[in-house]
Amino acid sequence: MRISRLGLGILLALGLGATAAPGYATHGIPQNFGGSHLSENSPLSWPLNSEVVNAPFTTEAAAIASSLGQPVPITEKELRLQKLAESVGEDLSAEPSVTGFWVTRTPDWHLAIGVRSGANRTTLQSLLPSTLADNVVFVEQTYSEEELAKIAAQLRSTIGNTVADFAVSVNVPDQKVELIVANAGDAETGTQAWKHSKYSGKAADNVVVPVVDAGLIPKPAANIYAGLGATGCTSGFTVYHAQLGVRGVTTAAHCGNSQTVSGVGLTYKWEYFSGASDVQWHTASSAHTFRNFAADGVSDSTPYYRTITSTTSRLSLLLGGSYCKTGKTTGYGCGTLNSRTEYASWVPNDTQTYLAIDSSSSSFCIGGDSGGPVYRSSSAVGLVSGCTTNGRRLIGMSMDGFAGKSIAISTS
Repeated sequence: MRISRLGLGILLALGLGATAAPGYATHGIPQNFGGSHLSENSPLSWPLNSEVVNAPFTTEAAAIASSLGQPVPITEKELRLQKLAESVGEDLSAEPSVTGFWVTRTPDWHLAIGVRSGANRTTLQSLLPSTLADNVVFVEQTYSEEELAKIAAQLRSTIGNTVADFAVSVNVPDQKVELIVANAGDAETGTQAWKHSKYSGKAADNVVVPVVDAGLIPKPAANIYAGLGATGCTSGFTVYHAQLGVRGVTTAAHCGNSQTVSGVGLTYKWEYFSGASDVQWHTASSAHTFRNFAADGVSDSTPYYRTITSTTSRLSLLLGGSYCKTGKTTGYGCGTLNSRTEYASWVPNDTQTYLAIDSSSSSFCIGGDSGGPVYRSSSAVGLVSGCTTNGRRLIGMSMDGFAGKSIAISTS
């Protein structure tokens, strides 16, 4: 599978044109909760199949270990546990007694499961694979992720035009809804608007907290400045249209409809730019082949790319888990999933189905990265839609954006 790093043309079809390489630690967790100790030498009952030991897995482990400041072998074991947690994520999300689930490190990796008072923890633990069940801690909570998202929607509606520039974000572990504003004056204005709204006096009043940080207000990551290339964005996953019987490549719908990848002019087909979706797709002549590859800029057994073989639904994603991306401007990088109920204000009628992935790097996500692939190992997670102005947070369209559409991500 040897191909050159650059000039891949439509063969890569994902994340091309990269020109630069590139907190959920203790939230809501009691310090003494028991559980097994995860060390470099601790065994895990894990099938060493090709998905686990392939190049994307080792690439991810090295990048994440570096960002966390821990040994690669420990990170590899944490990623295996993360994959196990994702495998039962939709089941946990559907449990009425479960408020949410996330990663905690105190200091060892554990899956924290938020539960209602009186929840049958034994029953919940029995739903988990044995290896994962040995690394679980339960945390009693008042609000579910869905209920916090509803409060966030109420807050967003209340603030309206009273503050010029703001964002809302859900923090499940801390049971907070953050009102992110640019300055203290906006924080006061927004707080007062909430207190005087029809929701004032409710039990949720102490859930809303102002956060003064202009750098955390997200913007669409496209066409920000000159010099980013002809398209101004990044190509995303290869997709397949079953009815037409053709493959194509995606990017963000808020990008221009005239797209060129590696010098090849693409043919615009359609875009989905509303609600949960910020995606458009394009085809090319029969002289070009669309492959289920994703650029990662790492020279390994699949040089500078990985093969995408599956997808991971939004409700399977693990808060506090590690996920990676490729962007035209910033290249390859990994971060921590902070929220899976974000808005994307630049998308018409946006829904709370977008992802917030955070990094300590100020060049994690910058203008031009829009449309790029977001993945975990060989599994597609979503597309870059926007970035915060401090470059540390990526707002991604989740797999919800593909639901019910005529295109599906190619996994073979």
